[in-house]
Amino acid sequence: MLCRLEGNKYFCRAFMNPIHRSVLICSVLHLLVDGMCGCALYLMASDCGAADILSVFVVYNLWAFLSQPLTGSVADRTERQGTILLSSAALLTVGALGCLAAGKNAAWAPSGWFMAVSATLMGMGNSLFHVWGGRAVALQSDNDMRSLGVFVSTGALGLAAGMVLCSLALLFGLQAAVWVGVWMMYSRGKCEARERETSAVGLPLVSLLLLAIMSFVMFRSYVGGVFAEGIERTDRSIMILAAVTMFGKMAGGFISKAIGWVPAALLSLLVVAVCAYIIMIGGADTCGSLGSIPLGATNVAVIGGIFAINCTMPITLYLANRLLPRREGLAFGLLAAALIPPYLIALT
Repeated sequence: MLCRLEGNKYFCRAFMNPIHRSVLICSVLHLLVDGMCGCALYLMASDCGAADILSVFVVYNLWAFLSQPLTGSVADRTERQGTILLSSAALLTVGALGCLAAGKNAAWAPSGWFMAVSATLMGMGNSLFHVWGGRAVALQSDNDMRSLGVFVSTGALGLAAGMVLCSLALLFGLQAAVWVGVWMMYSRGKCEARERETSAVGLPLVSLLLLAIMSFVMFRSYVGGVFAEGIERTDRSIMILAAVTMFGKMAGGFISKAIGWVPAALLSLLVVAVCAYIIMIGGADTCGSLGSIPLGATNVAVIGGIFAINCTMPITLYLANRLLPRREGLAFGLLAAALIPPYLIALT
């Protein structure tokens, strides 16, 4: 009935499109999965010492990101994609429950290896989900940058929400919602995808171009971290920066689709350079606030820089998929693994 209303034609046409529905479900699942991981890890961290917290988060991130080239290759070669999704959900659930049991306020006091195992299971489940989702969205949308941007964008907000709002009630609610989303995608059966041509570029050149894209991903992660250092960490500021990151990734896909990925990338980098210059000269005037973030020139530049640098994320994923057609899981995994060097540098 609603779809017959004149004013809702565009909305209904978009919602009834099976590709758009799949992208929407995958994107919501991305938010829920990252929120679940952040919530479980921070619940465990609230009961642990500083050394244990650091080791658990390092173990989790190494498994969640460094394993993605391997899990992506497995996803590319697996006929039944539902198995990948179900395995991911099972590992996430067991790992999250293990994180609860690993807290020092639990009924029994586990050893450090138990916490590491719980973090490993969460990381493996997270890794499987990301390559499954990235591959599914790329295949069903025919590598559309708008769909890629929407999918990758929601994880940042989910992770921030899980960190800031972590509680047992939230964790169990996220677990239930994840399984609902998994059932919705699993019940849809095998995803339909357009047949894509293999790359005409030779392997040496493909490897060189992939290395260049991965290097830019490292650079982007480092720049984003440098920009974020200018903001004091509070619950509000964490959520605001996560929202800025999300909308940057999302907007990048639509901008790139509208004007082309080359102009979009150049425009994003130009905005990043201007924002970096404003921060460097240290503008300090204040013109109100955004939540807990004072809106002086420097902080506006920080927010603008984070937004602009994240606009390039769907571009790099699009290019990696172009270089590795029919191996979209591996492409997604390689770019995810490239995030680890900046993360380790930030810890030192």
